[in-house]
Amino acid sequence: MNTNIATSTTDFLVHKEIEGNTFEVDKLNQIVKISWFGNVNLSIASELLTLAGDHIEFNGFTKLLVDRTKLSEFDTEARVWIKDLLKTRAKKIAKKVDKVALINAKSSMGKIFGNMMATAISLILPNMKMKKFDEVSEAESWLLE
Repeated sequence: MNTNIATSTTDFLVHKEIEGNTFEVDKLNQIVKISWFGNVNLSIASELLTLAGDHIEFNGFTKLLVDRTKLSEFDTEARVWIKDLLKTRAKKIAKKVDKVALINAKSSMGKIFGNMMATAISLILPNMKMKKFDEVSEAESWLLE
């Protein structure tokens, strides 16, 4: 019996939590999820994004869900680091990712930053299947299609 068949629902397990920011995985559906909370600094951003990259690059995860609902903003150092990450490691492992779902932020600054990052991803990784959502459940459904 094959127990590695994707399901129509997600089942995330929290692997890391830092000041309300979480890194979760759904092994069965091969989804990594980062949920941002409040003002995110370089330390938090680098730790959680490195975990996501490792799971994609080394553990075969093929989908990424980024929940920016509760994101206020990334500090300057985090923004610079993320931009560099997109140009280097993200570009390297992009071929292993089937889909990226982005949940829109509720705060004004979170929306501005989220839109800038989505644009950067589109420019740096033009073949990436990426879609923005207002609700996590909609994003999960799309990832499971």
